[in-house]
Amino acid sequence: SQICGSCHSHFQHDDADLAVSGPKFRPGDNLFHFGMLELPENEAGAMSRFWADGANRSGGREYSGMSSSACYLQGELSCATCHSMHGSDPNDQLKPEALTGQVCLQCHDTLRDSDALVSHTHHPMGSSGSDCYNCHMPHTNYALFKAIRSHTIDSPQVSPVASNTRPNACNLCHLDRTQAWTSDHLHAWYGIK
Repeated sequence: SQICGSCHSHFQHDDADLAVSGPKFRPGDNLFHFGMLELPENEAGAMSRFWADGANRSGGREYSGMSSSACYLQGELSCATCHSMHGSDPNDQLKPEALTGQVCLQCHDTLRDSDALVSHTHHPMGSSGSDCYNCHMPHTNYALFKAIRSHTIDSPQVSPVASNTRPNACNLCHLDRTQAWTSDHLHAWYGIK
């Protein structure tokens, strides 16, 4: 994943001659020996790159989001869990098994049972609300021609609306509902404040 992250992140290289000789990082090296990820708290003017909650907001920088997610930090998630350079969707380089949230069930196997999934999502099986991606990786990043999925894998939450508030996953689908409605449901279902 660090190989992907060397380009697909907000990364500040330490190389003084980067523009002349290119990055010194090579596959197998530790990327963080060559610089650091830019984060909102250590990068002046970073709010154009990050939502107010610290989630990455631009396409092409997916490692920045993924590397802060519990699935990466505490699990075995890598870029190659979902993406492949060969034999995959040419637009997003997604493996066929990653075209739905089924790829999440490799680790979250207790949700393989349809009753458990419906109980967890509170949405009917096969609906967009039962797809892991729509809740935990919603389309909140901007890219060249489209919105793309956030790679900050987390649970939906409601934040007060401001100019830089990341849209919450629930209201991206439930456009006819208020944030108070979403907040009430997240609290009742999952204990999320």
